[in-house]
Formats: sequence, C-alpha cells, structure tokens
Amino acid sequence: MKTVFCALVLASACLLPVVAPAADSAPALPIEKAVELANQALADKGAKGVYIQSVALERTSIIGGKIAWVVRWSATVPGLKSGEREWGLRIAMNGNVLHMVHDPASYVAPTSPR
Repeated sequence: MKTVFCALVLASACLLPVVAPAADSAPALPIEKAVELANQALADKGAKGVYIQSVALERTSIIGGKIAWVVRWSATVPGLKSGEREWGLRIAMNGNVLHMVHDPASYVAPTSPR
C-alpha cells in the first residue's frame, strides 16, 4: 500500500509542472494595461452603463497553453458582426485583443428579474 501511495505522489509531482503555471513568473502584460485596453474597447463601442465585471489571468488550454487576461463585461454588448453579442475580451501578453462573443444562433436575451 505504501508503494502505491509513493508511486501516486511521484506521478503527481511529475505532472504538476506540466499543468500548473510557474508561481513566480509575473504576466508579461500588466493588469493595468489589460484594464486600459478593455476600457478603450468599451469606449469604442459606446457601451453606456456596461462596466468591467471581472479580470482574470487564465490559461488558453490545460496543457502547454499560454496565459492571457480574460475580461468579462457586466452585460453583453453588440459584437463586431451583425447579431453577435460580446461578453468580454481575451487579451494576450503581447497586447493582442480577441473579442469573445456568444454564437448568435444560441443567444437568448436575458429576462428581467422577478
């Protein structure tokens, strides 16, 4: 039983660096710059009453993915294409901005609270 436990601990230790980001490496793009880019994107859309709800540092994939800032809006705003609803941004460490949208075919407008 002790051998099995040791084997599991060793296997976990070997996999940890693959799936966990380095704890001591700061993001290449500071959060302040990500917030600045997000605020500019909202201003460009003229989204009144919509604000940044959250900003998180996330991996683009579980294994070997790059890190990016994910910014979520307080409400969806019109996307770049007709019918799209944008819910936020993914900002790469080089400053490239990806607009995150809902699929227009699956979008259902939220109902008012009861």
